[in-house]
Amino acid sequence: MIIKKLFLLTNFSTLFTCLLTIITLLAPVVPHLTEQIYQNLRAEHGYLPELHAKSIHLLSWPCVNHQFIDRELEDSIEIANVSEAVRYHSPFYND
Repeated sequence: MIIKKLFLLTNFSTLFTCLLTIITLLAPVVPHLTEQIYQNLRAEHGYLPELHAKSIHLLSWPCVNHQFIDRELEDSIEIANVSEAVRYHSPFYND
């Protein structure tokens, strides 16, 4: 049960980070929509430190967090993509 709750919390945290990053990046393009989404997040989860600013337009621009980069995973995905491309372009590929 504890593992399930931890898994749920981790998923929520990841989705929250993605959503906040995406709406921050979209804020200059669609300011009213992203501001509304941000204000709804603040109303529900205003206690989170990521939601300290009164407006999404006052947040810092997102930057790379090198701690989240997994080179091993990236390399394995690259190998999978290359092998899939080779297989797809093979004369023996049957659809």
